[in-house]
Amino acid sequence: MSKIKTLSLLSIIIILFGSSSLLNTAEATTTLENDISTTEALSFPPNQFFVGKIIIIESQSGNNALQGGVLKTATVSISWGDRAGEKIEIPYGGDFANSGPAELKIGNYVVLMKTQAAGEISYYIVDRIRLHGLFLILIFFLAVVGYFGGRHGLGALLGLAISIIIIAIGIIPAILAGYNPFFIGFIGASLIACLSLYFAHGYNPKTTVALWSTLITLVIAFALSLFSVWITGLFGLGSEEARILSLNLENPINFQGLLVVAIILGTLGVLDDTTVNQTHIVHELAEANPRLSRKELYTRSLKIGREHIASLVNTLFLAYIAAFLPLFILLSMAQEPLWVTLNRDIIGEEILRSILGSISLILAIPISSYLAARNVKKHTGGAVSPKE
Repeated sequence: MSKIKTLSLLSIIIILFGSSSLLNTAEATTTLENDISTTEALSFPPNQFFVGKIIIIESQSGNNALQGGVLKTATVSISWGDRAGEKIEIPYGGDFANSGPAELKIGNYVVLMKTQAAGEISYYIVDRIRLHGLFLILIFFLAVVGYFGGRHGLGALLGLAISIIIIAIGIIPAILAGYNPFFIGFIGASLIACLSLYFAHGYNPKTTVALWSTLITLVIAFALSLFSVWITGLFGLGSEEARILSLNLENPINFQGLLVVAIILGTLGVLDDTTVNQTHIVHELAEANPRLSRKELYTRSLKIGREHIASLVNTLFLAYIAAFLPLFILLSMAQEPLWVTLNRDIIGEEILRSILGSISLILAIPISSYLAARNVKKHTGGAVSPKE
């Protein structure tokens, strides 16, 4: 059996093993969640949510300083479901009552929450409906990818959908159930890499080489992440969301492991792109000049890859900065020295994400170039110079 067929077989084994592991943990977690939900339902009815349309808005006299604005009452008509057409009067205030982008107006669709405690039923306006806008943008995105990407674009969309499913029903439930985030994260990331690459680029030797380049880089990235989290003393509790999560869980979570998983998943998308591009570069060079030796293929592809490294690093840093721009602005206004700001755990986490992600991308260039050059003889029908 050839090396490529062996690697392909190992890839399939990883997919099957990862799928069964994540499905088993997801099934166990679902059972646990159902048991918890059943217990809670005996004492507290679950909250219900509805979509409603505002048909009347009336201002109330006086201000409420605690709410941060003038109190108002909205008459909301439930849009669909068993209670479609029912009208409910709901007082509200705070940001929704202020003039500005968040102000509610007649005709707005909103999310209603119904709560019940001690036999008393209350309704609240918790958010505005924005799914219709997101849906239109999603349709436009799918159309652009399908039209310009063709078959590969559609395969990439399918891989993206499966990646989201793996994260939603595999990785997250398994971590919440108390499983080791390091193990779950590595299996999940490997599974995402396998499926997304093969769906987007097809099952062929080049994709298999790119996959194994990605998996090898992932192993190195995991090791670097574990060492970096340990040496920096980060606990993964830098964000407000992580602190809230730590206070509302029955099963303890290893937040350092969660931080490592977040770093790897944040890098994986660009990492796949890097290994695929570098593998294709090697094969294009081999097809353009079959006399090139494996060493020459590696050297020339590495030169091209170095030009790509600068833009990749810049892209990754800008992506992280853009995601946390309001936080950076807030911290820049703080009356404290720069070194104190940089020493904060939330800033340290983002710096670590950017640095480790960049290191992973840089390492992926020589790894994928080397593996592709080693296997290019089989890809090009043996048309490689004897001096290799």
